[in-house]
Amino acid sequence: ASDKLGCKFSNRYGSGFIISSDLGKCVTPAHEPGFVALQLSGSVAVEAVYSSVGAQFEYQTIIEFDMIFPDIGTVGGGTMLNVYGDNLIQSVDVVAHGSQLMPGTGLPGLSCRFGASYSTGAIHISSTIVRCETPTFHSGLINQPLVIDLSLDTVEWVGNHMAFEPISTNAVATISPTAGMRSGGTTVTFA
Repeated sequence: ASDKLGCKFSNRYGSGFIISSDLGKCVTPAHEPGFVALQLSGSVAVEAVYSSVGAQFEYQTIIEFDMIFPDIGTVGGGTMLNVYGDNLIQSVDVVAHGSQLMPGTGLPGLSCRFGASYSTGAIHISSTIVRCETPTFHSGLINQPLVIDLSLDTVEWVGNHMAFEPISTNAVATISPTAGMRSGGTTVTFA
């Protein structure tokens, strides 16, 4: 018996292999964003017959981000980081079931990763903004830029060389007010 598996996503063919009698893997071909039906065949021959398996796969638009704020925060965590970009969406599974990185939920979803080691769930604000709360970092990472990556599913990560830098303590303990009009002119007092 062959361990190769024919995989078809809509009208495009992907390669696959059988791991066991009830487990296989397929590598997806390129496809425009949207839902497609998955079909399988026990053969990769040109004349192979494919059968629907009653499952759909979602091709998602590539996420992009081009700004983060703030880019520094305390090593103890708790900094709310805004990530700005395009195509920052939640997958249908995450919208319906939540993210494993958020308390009380069970599926992976929109998340931020710092330095390829520290991951946290992200809050979807809009298709152009997500918000992540920084985790507690190891003290050896103080003043070390940590490259930020984003993911829609905690499996595939996208980065662009932007970094967050943990610092030992905030130089300013409090500011007042903490928000103002975007037109400017707010006087901020700090201590």
